[in-house]
Amino acid sequence: MPLRGKGFIGAFLLCLAMSACSSKTASVGSLSGDAKGISETLELLNEFRGDSKKTATLFAKGASVPDANKLTKYSFALRGSHSADGKSATLKVAIYDESAGKDLGEFDWAFEKDGERWKIKSLQLP
Repeated sequence: MPLRGKGFIGAFLLCLAMSACSSKTASVGSLSGDAKGISETLELLNEFRGDSKKTATLFAKGASVPDANKLTKYSFALRGSHSADGKSATLKVAIYDESAGKDLGEFDWAFEKDGERWKIKSLQLP
């Protein structure tokens, strides 16, 4: 097979793999209501990880805030279905270990609404 054909097959398989992964993770643009607000909080966590002061602003009053440095190797995304009533929500959060390059699975997190912003009430980490 010519090299050009192998490149096409490789590109096709890469696109297929990427579409399979992305179908499980919701993007903020495709969400609405409570799910969108919660996903925005997770995006901020991805942005703020490693900064203790900024990370703490994403947690509900009385919640246990993990060491921000512990979060630096992870990225977080809303995955699958969720249960929300406008004031509180529980859902699965996908955690990816960027330093090891692997998906660590889905973990149960709880959120509560504080004014217009969703904040993390409790979380599980690997």
